[in-house]
Amino acid sequence: MTQLSVSTTYDRPSVKYILEPASFYSEDAVEREAERTGEKQTVVHISKVESPEVRTAIETAIQSGAWKSNSLPDGLADTVERVDFFTGVSNDDTYTHIGVELHRLDPNAPPAVEFDAHISDPYVAPGSPGAIEFELQNTSSQKQEIFSGTVPPFGMLHAHAETGEESRFLLWRNYEEEGCFTRREDGWMRCDIGKISHLEPCESVSRRYEILPSSTDHYPAETTPPSTDAYRTSGSVSYSTGGGSPSTGLSYEISFQLER
Repeated sequence: MTQLSVSTTYDRPSVKYILEPASFYSEDAVEREAERTGEKQTVVHISKVESPEVRTAIETAIQSGAWKSNSLPDGLADTVERVDFFTGVSNDDTYTHIGVELHRLDPNAPPAVEFDAHISDPYVAPGSPGAIEFELQNTSSQKQEIFSGTVPPFGMLHAHAETGEESRFLLWRNYEEEGCFTRREDGWMRCDIGKISHLEPCESVSRRYEILPSSTDHYPAETTPPSTDAYRTSGSVSYSTGGGSPSTGLSYEISFQLER
C-alpha cells in the first residue's frame, strides 16, 4: 500500500453572530420552571422590544431558525441576556414562550479539530493485514463535542476503486463489538443513531482500519480488495463546543494505491 494522500474541507459559519432559538415552553411550563428554580422568569412580548433592529433579529431567529450577521445591533446582546422568553412570535399554539441564545464566532479562526491519516502497516499478507490510522485532533483551547455515526468517530468505511464505484471493499474493524452493527445473511444492519464523543484541548483520538488478505475469516467477499488499483474512502464528522453552539462540518477523503 503506497501513495496515501489526505484532503479535508470544512463547512462552518461564515458570520460573527448567530441568534438561535434555545428553549420552547408553554405558559404553564414557564410557571413550573419559576416554581422549580425559585427564580422569576422574565417574559417579554415582542411588541415591547423598542429597537426595530433588535426586534427583527429576534423575530427572524424564532421564525426562521436562525438570525445571522457580521454586525450586532445595539441592545441585542443586553436584551437576550435580560429576557428569558419572548412571546408573540411563535406560530405554535403550545410552545408560545421562546428563549433565544446569541453565539459570538470568529469565522477567520483556524479549525478547532483537524483530521489526518497515515499508513501504519503497508503490507497485506496472510496473517498480517495492511492498515491505515485515522486521527482527529483538537487543536483548540476548548473542549470539543464530536458528533458522528455509529462506531465513532469515523464509522463503517468502504474503499472504492478509482476505476468504478462498483469495485469496493470494506475497511475492517470489529464493527459488531464497537457500534450498533449486526451482521445478517442479507448484509449489515445498522442502528440509525448518532453518537457524541468529546476531545479535550490538545487531545487526539485515532482508529486503525485494516485491509485484509484473501485468507481472512472476516467476510472475505466484502473485506478483500477486488484488485490492485487506486482506492479512495471518505467520511465526515461535525463538532462544536456543545451546549447548543453552532457546529462545524469536517469532511475528509483519503486515497491510496494497492500494488502487488
